Amino acid sequence: MRLAVTGASGFIGRPLVQRLRDDDHTILASDCRPGDGVEGLDLRDRIGVRAWLGQSHADVVIALGAISGPMVAPDDPEQVLDSNIGGLLNLLEGVRRAGIPRLVFISSIAVYATRPDLSPVPETAALASVDTYSASKVAGEAMVAAYAAQFGLSATSLRVSTVYGPGRATPYIIGKLVDSAKSGAVVEVSGRPANMRQYVHVDDVVEAIRLSVAHPLPGHTPINITGGTYTSEVEVAEMITRLLPSARYVVRDCEGGDGAIGPLDITIAERLLGYRPTVSLDEGLGRLVAATA
Repeated sequence: MRLAVTGASGFIGRPLVQRLRDDDHTILASDCRPGDGVEGLDLRDRIGVRAWLGQSHADVVIALGAISGPMVAPDDPEQVLDSNIGGLLNLLEGVRRAGIPRLVFISSIAVYATRPDLSPVPETAALASVDTYSASKVAGEAMVAAYAAQFGLSATSLRVSTVYGPGRATPYIIGKLVDSAKSGAVVEVSGRPANMRQYVHVDDVVEAIRLSVAHPLPGHTPINITGGTYTSEVEVAEMITRLLPSARYVVRDCEGGDGAIGPLDITIAERLLGYRPTVSLDEGLGRLVAATA
């Protein structure tokens, strides 16, 4: 197939493009940071996006390009919304005008509202916005669903939990703890019992996207993707210090975690895509430590 991938120079985009090429797909890659085999494209450039998609003859668009989390530009809501909503609108309209039939949209666990208990979270759970990033993902899914309903687009929205692994540049608790082993900096971790973490290794996310490409679904289908772990920040810190005894942290009564929700239910991912996470948190952390040694 011909696959158009935005965000191809990013943390997930780089290994994804390589894996898709290994699968003998024809890849058209773009990113705001051009590189070897990656065309420079800012999704906020409406004319540029339409031209790129119009010439792509793509069978599927994989929408990775975006502000990737609340830790990116936290004090610049205009940038977050302009990139994640305005950029997505340009992409959707480019897909429609080019007659591309399918889209895989990378959404987030951040779309879910706080829940009264910690039972597993299905895709039918209530959505809510607590910051501009989560608002951009809730709105993004609504836009994707609208294009699916009105124009017949086949769209899958992957609600991905916190992604970790070698190559992640944006700040997050695992990266800070690993870096502290060399820098000597003391990392604050949340000791609040409700602040649980749900991690997924980048390799499992790449596999989930591959499976989404291979399994076309009618209309708009949101699907949870996680690594099967549900653990506290303190437990994560303990795991890393067993691997890196020089890593330093202190437990504080501070914000953290992936929201006051239970573990993501991946029954739909298993049934519709055949997805099962294969990289345990123990294994993934070991790989990360080895890669940064």
